[in-house]
Amino acid sequence: MLESIVEALKIVLEKHLIPTVISLFVACIVILFTPADYWMIIKITPKGFFLMIVAGCFLIVQLILLIHNTISENRYWKKVERETKKEKEEREMEYLWSIIDEVNPGDLKIIKRLINSGNKPIEFENHYVCSDSILKDETFMVSRQVSKGGKVVSQYKLRPEIYNNLLYSKQKYGKISHFQDDKGQ
Repeated sequence: MLESIVEALKIVLEKHLIPTVISLFVACIVILFTPADYWMIIKITPKGFFLMIVAGCFLIVQLILLIHNTISENRYWKKVERETKKEKEEREMEYLWSIIDEVNPGDLKIIKRLINSGNKPIEFENHYVCSDSILKDETFMVSRQVSKGGKVVSQYKLRPEIYNNLLYSKQKYGKISHFQDDKGQ
């Protein structure tokens, strides 16, 4: 039996040396300041009282370590989440800027006009829009046909998610493409 107690103590000391030493130290301090006729010492003996103080201190130290580790882990994961979000934003901006870099100058003016106007629709007569224009790209633009004064015109505006990303890019980075500086436009 004594060997099993020694084995258990050996395992506890190997894994929990610091909390055990702190608990023993605090228990010794408590015993020094506790009167010899204290009711708990009389009821459970001095050794029992000492072991109870050691066990209580050990549990408190373990609880403090658990709280510390939990807080540290939460900070770590929040930092990872922020870094991941920042990297994702950078990838999305790079992708968006690459698309805008390939847009012809006429379409770039239309995009800037839509951004500056708060994405209010721009109207064109149907024969005006070239087939390779970004206005025909449904992944980038939203369009609808309306009749005005006997003529059929097309209204175009940026898709809301594209508009929001371009507006964010303009506000945060001051540009909507790799090469285009949007200051003053």
